[in-house]
Amino acid sequence: MVKAIYLIRRRAGMSSADFHRYWREIYGEIAARIPGMRRYVQCHATDDVAEYDGAAEAWFDDMDAVRRAVASPEYAAARTDEARFIDLDRTTLIFTEEVPIIA
Repeated sequence: MVKAIYLIRRRAGMSSADFHRYWREIYGEIAARIPGMRRYVQCHATDDVAEYDGAAEAWFDDMDAVRRAVASPEYAAARTDEARFIDLDRTTLIFTEEVPIIA
């Protein structure tokens, strides 16, 4: 299992409340359509002074599933929509493998 973790900052000029509402209510439905994604979780920062406004976690079976997802029109639509509320230049993405310590 591969998990993509995005550390997200909101677009300049967008309020924290508007960012969190848009991400949860609008973008969540768009992201949920990406094929091959096993799970998608939004982690909303609880503090307006945090370095990031939130983190998103997306699970895939393997890197081949990630590549197929990235090639899909649903992924392209999600990326296009991200520019409406995310500062893409200040957002970080890493691919990880979970190593459970406490189950």
